[in-house]
Amino acid sequence: WCVPLALSFLLRAVFVSRVSAVRYLLVAVLPVVLVLIIKRSDYGHWFPLPCYVKSAGAQWTGLPHVQTWFASHHLSSALWGAGLLYACLRRRLLLLVATALSLFFLYYAWPEHLMCFEERYLFPVLPVAMALSLVGWARLIADRFPARLLGIGVLLVVSLWEVDAVAFPARIQNLVTYGTTLRTAHGRLGAALAKVASPYTRTIALGDVGALPYYSRWRVIDTMGLNDEHVAITKDQSPEYVFGRGVDAVVLISQSPTAFVPTLGHETAIYQESVRRGFVPVLAPAFSGGSYSYYLLTLVDPTRVNPQALRDAWETTAGPW
Repeated sequence: WCVPLALSFLLRAVFVSRVSAVRYLLVAVLPVVLVLIIKRSDYGHWFPLPCYVKSAGAQWTGLPHVQTWFASHHLSSALWGAGLLYACLRRRLLLLVATALSLFFLYYAWPEHLMCFEERYLFPVLPVAMALSLVGWARLIADRFPARLLGIGVLLVVSLWEVDAVAFPARIQNLVTYGTTLRTAHGRLGAALAKVASPYTRTIALGDVGALPYYSRWRVIDTMGLNDEHVAITKDQSPEYVFGRGVDAVVLISQSPTAFVPTLGHETAIYQESVRRGFVPVLAPAFSGGSYSYYLLTLVDPTRVNPQALRDAWETTAGPW
């Protein structure tokens, strides 16, 4: 809501009347309110499951990500601020716009940023920040001749700098590596699992949900809670809940392919319970994507999933899928 709010102030300040700005704000907010009411009616809670997962026990855990985002856009952030100041200085809207944008960053400073590639959760603010800033710079350029030259020069230099930053080879290579290993680890393991069981006849528990359940077509228990209502709402990641739903295999995030070295705290108890129940390790595909490197330690119930059949399926599975 902060982004439409800020944009409505922009429209009020530059293009339209106060009545039109209020109408725009209603058009932007009312659909969101209706969606929340429908979600509450259908699912019994107001917000998407990731909101509950990432806010659980959060105490400004997202603040480092906000700081990193500003640090990586330090020059452009300063220019946005300058443009924003000039756009709103004579219209008494600076405080309102700054408050709306600050609320956006304040919200994201509180929860945990799970899988926050390239600080992606903060990027929705960019269109509003750019629009507000460009209005101010346009006024500055149109104001006086010296200011006009200064404004054009600064914008050209920053534009070239920003393009170079976006195209930085190491960042692009990290994203390419992430996509490639996601396919060769998660995707390939999911395709192998699909070969050893008919669709939706087996259940797998894991915390790294996405490509693997998509390709396997197994029933899934998301131990992180992003796709599991019970875990997201109750924070219950216990082995009692996981294995109480008839798990046939578990995939754990491990720092070693030969022994379980946990990355996620809640997976230790799940691993211990799987061993107690006689689950055996079968595969450990390696994943490496940018700052993320780990193994998908896969354990199965040998009475429900043939370990050798899964190994054979892995060896004979090749992409793309």
